[in-house]
Amino acid sequence: MAEQQPLPDMPALPFPLVEASGSLDGHASYYGGKFHGRRTASGERYNKLALTAASNRFPLNARLAVRREDTNRCIVVRNTDRMHPRHRSRIIDLSVAAASTLEMLRAGVVRVQVAMLPDHAAANDESACLAAFVVAPESCADCGRPQEFEEIETPLFSDP
Repeated sequence: MAEQQPLPDMPALPFPLVEASGSLDGHASYYGGKFHGRRTASGERYNKLALTAASNRFPLNARLAVRREDTNRCIVVRNTDRMHPRHRSRIIDLSVAAASTLEMLRAGVVRVQVAMLPDHAAANDESACLAAFVVAPESCADCGRPQEFEEIETPLFSDP
């Protein structure tokens, strides 16, 4: 068996990478059969049946939660590849398996929200995926507390 050759250096990304706690909203597409078996930017072979993705906005090998906005379906994928520069309007390309899970094969391109998951995040299930898009309570100063209102004395009836 031939020894695996290292990939040439990739050109600079056209966008800065998303911070670990950040997420992006945008369009997703999928790439399928003709790329099956080709080498990806991470060095592994693309498998259309694996839960993987290509994105220029997230680090390679990052685990990403991808939520389809109109159906709220969610999947966790691993970013193994980069996208061609002509697809700058999209934020992610999904494998056929991931696109099928999101039920987007017929539509081709759908609106999604993508968030990077920490390494210690729960296993690949929909509830763990959806948890990536829940606003943390500490980011809201008044969450969970009853709102206090000033009492204002107003007469019930006014004399004409």
